[in-house]
Amino acid sequence: MTSSLTALNAVNFFMADVRDGLGPYLGVFLQEKKWSPGEIGAVMTLGGIAGMIATTPLGALVDRLREKRALMAIACIATVIGSLTILFWPGFGVTAASQVATGIAGAVIAPAIAGITLGLVHQKGFTHQMGRNEAFNHAGNVVAALACGIAGYAFGLVAVFAVMTAMAVVSLIALAFIDPKQIDYEAARGASEK
Repeated sequence: MTSSLTALNAVNFFMADVRDGLGPYLGVFLQEKKWSPGEIGAVMTLGGIAGMIATTPLGALVDRLREKRALMAIACIATVIGSLTILFWPGFGVTAASQVATGIAGAVIAPAIAGITLGLVHQKGFTHQMGRNEAFNHAGNVVAALACGIAGYAFGLVAVFAVMTAMAVVSLIALAFIDPKQIDYEAARGASEK
């Protein structure tokens, strides 16, 4: 169990940068590509709306399925592919589709982490572990911002894509170390303990 919780902490740390896609860096990147503020706002809004619409049905899907780790892996990979697509084809249609995909993928990650956490520690340990999840998530955000800032200063905005991709790869490795046999799938759905 300890190894799965350590892996969960690592997932929260490294997934922090992946979860929101390019986030604030997208606007800066698109400005470099001569996008107008209106166009940038439109694609970012599309991603936010898509994520908001997807949250409830995807939360229900995560709750129903046992393959929570696989869903997180798919969401992580989709976010990276969507973001890298923008790097090579930064047109409006491609970027809008990428932001919609990233928004939808992000809507999977939070409920999947909550479900896996509940399945590992049950109701009794849930509050404590969710606090740890958030602590690791925020620490990951800080480290990712520093890494992106330093790498971006040294190599340009393209380095931000590299940092996000590297963190995604490590997230996937950490996810593989969460033992599915240690996840109580009834508890993960919020079933009351006997």
